Amino acid sequence: MKPEAVPIAQRPRPVAYYLQKHLKQWLERCTEEGIFEEVPQGEPVTWCSSLVVQPKPRFRKIPNDQLEPHMIRASVDLRVPNKFMERTRITQGPVVDFTSKFNDCVVFSKLDMRQGYHQLLLDPKSRAVATFSTP
Repeated sequence: MKPEAVPIAQRPRPVAYYLQKHLKQWLERCTEEGIFEEVPQGEPVTWCSSLVVQPKPRFRKIPNDQLEPHMIRASVDLRVPNKFMERTRITQGPVVDFTSKFNDCVVFSKLDMRQGYHQLLLDPKSRAVATFSTP
């Protein structure tokens, strides 16, 4: 973080009533699976961002009473902490042209990257900045 950074704890954003139950179930499941961890009682929260919760695009036309926890997307709005991040370099990932490299291939496999970002472990120093609040 930049030296002049002042931690900001944002209030939780309102979540539509029909999504609240699903958000709670999703958060409980992710906590049980070790994807998220609750801030221990008594530990001060410095940085805290809010969640933006909405149905995933492919489930937007499903009636509200038929939604399930896996049909919602909860994203942490990190715009405020990102303003104070120190960036040492900018790198771009390699661009792969699959059409030419796999031209003669006949057997393919499928890799499930469901919740791919949840498979990355945050550095302990970064966890304080990645804290989010819920209603």
